[in-house]
Amino acid sequence: MKTMPKFIAAAITIMLLIAACHTNNTGNTAPTGKDTLVAPTEIIGKTGFIAFPGGVKVEENFLSDTTLHWKYTDANGTATQEDEHISYKKINDSLYFINWIEKSGLTVSQILDLKKGTATAFTSRFDEKSDRGQRSSLFLEGSFEVK
Repeated sequence: MKTMPKFIAAAITIMLLIAACHTNNTGNTAPTGKDTLVAPTEIIGKTGFIAFPGGVKVEENFLSDTTLHWKYTDANGTATQEDEHISYKKINDSLYFINWIEKSGLTVSQILDLKKGTATAFTSRFDEKSDRGQRSSLFLEGSFEVK
């Protein structure tokens, strides 16, 4: 019976050693390969580049915490651009929520993750054929880089 408590103690010790090897000096879990991008902690005054599947690219100039200039380039190279009044929320040092409503009525909401280098966008637009408030929506996920 004395063997069982020694076995449990040894197993707990091994688990603690393994856990200690996987933490950094701040006590946080060590980063995985996906979370090792070095990124600025602020996007205001910088330019972000988003690449969505299908060859769609968006360049976003964060002029202030209320103004964004975007340039959208489709897969054929046709570009459109506009200035927008934005709602901006810094969630933490690497995560941002951005939202705007374009003159056309298109609503864009984005989560930009500088640490992971990702952009997740939700768009909503007028659609007279939709039975959901005459709006249709789309989620887009792509890569994001700040320069």
